[in-house]
Amino acid sequence: MRDFYLLSRALFKNTYSLKKNRGKTIALAALLFLSISPILVMAYFLCLDTFQNSNLGLLTLQALLFLANMIIFWTALFVFPSSFYFSNDVPQLLTLPIPSRTIILAKTFMAYVSSLLISVLFLIPVWIAFVQAGVNGLGAVFFIFQIFLNFLPVLFVIGILTILVMRFIPFFKNKDRFMLVLGILSIGLAVIVGVGSQSLSGDAMEIVQEMLSKNPQLFSNALKIFFQIPSVSESIYFGSWSAFLISLLISFAFGLVFVVLAEKMYLPVALTIGSSGQKRVKEKKIKASDPFMSYLGVQFKTLLRSPTYFSNLVLGSFVGPIMMVAIFLINPEIRQFLPMLKSIDLSTFFNLWTGLFLAGGISGFFLGSMNGICATTFSREGRNIDFIKIIPLSMSKQIDARLIVGLFFSMISALLMLIAFHYIFSYAWYYDLAYIGGALLSSILVNLISILIDGIHPKLDWEDETGAVKQNFNVMGELFVSWLILGLFVLLYFVSPSLDIFALLALIVTIVLVGIFYKFVPKIVLKHLMNV
Repeated sequence: MRDFYLLSRALFKNTYSLKKNRGKTIALAALLFLSISPILVMAYFLCLDTFQNSNLGLLTLQALLFLANMIIFWTALFVFPSSFYFSNDVPQLLTLPIPSRTIILAKTFMAYVSSLLISVLFLIPVWIAFVQAGVNGLGAVFFIFQIFLNFLPVLFVIGILTILVMRFIPFFKNKDRFMLVLGILSIGLAVIVGVGSQSLSGDAMEIVQEMLSKNPQLFSNALKIFFQIPSVSESIYFGSWSAFLISLLISFAFGLVFVVLAEKMYLPVALTIGSSGQKRVKEKKIKASDPFMSYLGVQFKTLLRSPTYFSNLVLGSFVGPIMMVAIFLINPEIRQFLPMLKSIDLSTFFNLWTGLFLAGGISGFFLGSMNGICATTFSREGRNIDFIKIIPLSMSKQIDARLIVGLFFSMISALLMLIAFHYIFSYAWYYDLAYIGGALLSSILVNLISILIDGIHPKLDWEDETGAVKQNFNVMGELFVSWLILGLFVLLYFVSPSLDIFALLALIVTIVLVGIFYKFVPKIVLKHLMNV
């Protein structure tokens, strides 16, 4: 027990210690909380109204438990293999004079902590609404326990599946192959779910709503894909001791299976794990080249050759536009009105140069702020961050290279949206130049903001590449700052007498902001990185 405590404490401090960046980390966490607080408030009022005025309280509770467990399930798919098999600390831990069970339990505890943060964030507003509505006094007490326990079966099932896959499918013993396949599958599933949900016609949605109103048990059964949800929800909603004990028994049973399998199968596999980075490298002739181009090439190769970065950052940046394009191409309602839309002369409503410029600006702004490439640009260096301080290339040039990489993928995403525009509307192709100009300007702005935030607060303490991407709050911080700037443009829109004047003001403001950020970001980033 003492070994477990000491190892868990060391892993916890290594992962969550604030160290010198205490103030910056707290400020970023505050920004993150502020950015999601409207969603939490909406969830609270929705639950309060449902618990007080509807007979669908149990169904609502089950749906929210389902969403929380789905997010935890998705996160655990990456956390378990990364932490148990592919983390840089695994070779060192395996040499310690402690049993493998201690390592397994300590690693599981870290996965539990990261999942607990999601559960608390999701369910605390629901608990407050549950208590205020006075649904069940004993259930409110059980609710507190279930916030900490409801997701345990999900963690244990993911752990069991990970151990079995790594033990019996040698193909996945390679870190790069495993993370690439998992990333592609997760992105593909996200696109399928998004397109599928939007491809339903209005009649189909009305049929679904009618079925739910007449037979809510149908939806409740669909949520039971997470088999602990019925007992967890009933223990809370009805204050049932038997349901509470059943939920504990389910967690204990799967936890026992996980520990037994891990003790027998974890150690032999963990000792044989490899990655493509260990392959023999062919000798190459060293050729003289421009330092900036060499540095730019390294930045591109880092994203494209690392399966973790490629699947999460590069492919992830295309999920939104591909989903949007697919919805426009597949949605039956859009296809039904397509002839009418194509016959509309857009120039009768607004100046096409103005409209396409603003459309490009909006696309570039949102797609550029969500891809995470520039928002993790320094975090991806990890413990090699000192390298960028000593190479013979100025910080302004390094930031230029990182900006170009972010712009490249942001613009590809923005240009994909043109497919949908041309599919729906008819207009001359040369108006696309205005769209490209707007997308380029807004993408430069949001990517500079991303570089600034990651340069001020890089996440450098990670044991595997997943930690630099999945556990990095800089993406959310950049998104929040971008939305604040978006508020400035919304204000400009309301004070502008016409759309053309608004576009002109937006162009001037964007150019000024880009100039300010471009001038001062290298100096600010260099100052902070020198203290890292």
